[in-house]
Amino acid sequence: MIVSLEGLVESVDSGSVVINVSGIGFGVFVDSWTESELRPGVRTKLLVSSVFSEKGIELYGFLDPQRQKIFNVLIKISKIGPKTALRLLSHLKEEDLKSAIKNDDLTILQQVPGVGKKMAERLLFELKRLGDEIVSMTENVIDTKDAHLSQAVEALMALGYSKSEAAVAVKAAVEKLGKDIEVEKIVKEALRVIFSS
Repeated sequence: MIVSLEGLVESVDSGSVVINVSGIGFGVFVDSWTESELRPGVRTKLLVSSVFSEKGIELYGFLDPQRQKIFNVLIKISKIGPKTALRLLSHLKEEDLKSAIKNDDLTILQQVPGVGKKMAERLLFELKRLGDEIVSMTENVIDTKDAHLSQAVEALMALGYSKSEAAVAVKAAVEKLGKDIEVEKIVKEALRVIFSS
């Protein structure tokens, strides 16, 4: 089973990318957020969820491990396939899913193209059943509205890292050092996290 791909981005299309790994091109489905972070000719590493279907193995790629985890939870839901799960991730933030679960808010889910009232009701029912799993994930997402953490993320992005890579590394650094440490120390620890991964 393929769990990650590291190589050159050959092409970026609507909803999919091709990653060249040692001369072999892998077609990978992605959500719009991941797609927006990728550029042809740039090396990247995607976390991959492999889904088996009648057509064979389909690969779904993510830069952010949190989004991959949420995708893996969503595809456990009856009648919610990987394409619908990607649509949900493309149109909703993690905080939106958390809000829908906590407030029984169907309208949030109905913002997603192709999700009508009945599907939204089923989704909400299943999301509430899996609620602890989803909510715990969304609570772990870094708050980039915090100016202190946002500066650290931006500093890493200036060094050439993607926003998702930077956010994940800063989150790990903050968990180790604490939130009230100077930005420079957070960035140094975040770089250690990146280099050790």
